[in-house]
Amino acid sequence: FVFLLLGGALALFAPGGIIYFLIPPAIVLLGVAAARRYPPAEEIGAVAAAVFLFLSWSELLGGLEELFSPGPLWIVAPVAAIVIAPLLIEAQRLFARAQRRLLLIGSALIALLGWIVVAVTPAYSQDHQQRFTIEHVTDFASRRSNWSVANDGARLPHSYEKWGPWRRGKLHFSERQRWLAPASPVPGLRPPSVEVLEIIRNGNEQRVRLRLKSNGAERIMLLASNRAHIRSVGVAGFMRPIGDDDSSGKFTITCTGRSCDGAELAIDMYSADPITFTIVGARNGLPPGAAPLVGARPPFARPQYIPDETIAVSYVNL
Repeated sequence: FVFLLLGGALALFAPGGIIYFLIPPAIVLLGVAAARRYPPAEEIGAVAAAVFLFLSWSELLGGLEELFSPGPLWIVAPVAAIVIAPLLIEAQRLFARAQRRLLLIGSALIALLGWIVVAVTPAYSQDHQQRFTIEHVTDFASRRSNWSVANDGARLPHSYEKWGPWRRGKLHFSERQRWLAPASPVPGLRPPSVEVLEIIRNGNEQRVRLRLKSNGAERIMLLASNRAHIRSVGVAGFMRPIGDDDSSGKFTITCTGRSCDGAELAIDMYSADPITFTIVGARNGLPPGAAPLVGARPPFARPQYIPDETIAVSYVNL
């Protein structure tokens, strides 16, 4: 009791920050202590602690909802349950004395009020903008081009239908669901490539030395399947370990900037089998044909994390 009481006082008055999670229990304990002389004080303390808990943690929960907006959205529900658990503990006596019907009706009204607020509030605003990244993607192996719109899954503007049919799907090099529609190829676009300088195999291991050729790309990604078992990657004088002989899953190696063109890369793998690498080159901006798509982007939408870009994809067997 004394420890929590002192902790609550420290949380209120300590310089350099407030320890929010200690304040509601401190309020409850003050109510318990005052109840010896004034019996309603415990209920008052429970209500005050519940209000403070909501004021201090609801903003955090809202931030978590923003964080999980790309998915999975269901994770917000158990997080909210964890946040509300201290309230149920601290206000246990208050809830225990209330009638079951009153609790159910009150909970239903609170939920209904929340649904009404959500229903009448616009999904997007100046302060809550939709992620809406437009890409032109060309796979030079299949000789197919697509428009890609990466957003939160919301339906596209009606004016986009003239470029349709749009479908939800994934690109070979990304696990993110997006909207895809056929597109015309970009004249003069070239995919990035690699020049194999050296392949050294030793038992079940191999080292591959490559020279990157960006061909106009500003970012280059090399993607390998889980069969690669990449142990380390780097350039001359610097090798970064990223796994061991038990490492698995897909591997992604990224290089950004003008210095990537001509850079020599060394890759150590716990595998002597031939590996197919996907080479993804991205450059900022879109071809002129994308102007109507950009112009029809919703007013409260913008690219996030990555800009609108033109992507070229190729493959190499090592």
